[in-house]
Amino acid sequence: MKITKHAFEQMEKRGFTTDMLRFLLKHSKITKLSKSNPSRYLKVGFVDGNWWTIVVDKDLFTLVTVRRAHASEIEGD
Repeated sequence: MKITKHAFEQMEKRGFTTDMLRFLLKHSKITKLSKSNPSRYLKVGFVDGNWWTIVVDKDLFTLVTVRRAHASEIEGD
């Protein structure tokens, strides 16, 4: 997986490790993002006691950013 500079910075800032990333990639669902950004996808999962969202490019190979999941993403709305 290619990790962008921004994604790497966000991982460091939030204490999100590569092991957490590996787990989330393996055990999470994928959801298409809003119409405002159709070339990006979300993967939402529960890792180390928190819900996380990673944003990947349409190639499903490039990690764009990492953040805590929004409630609507967790509920699947």
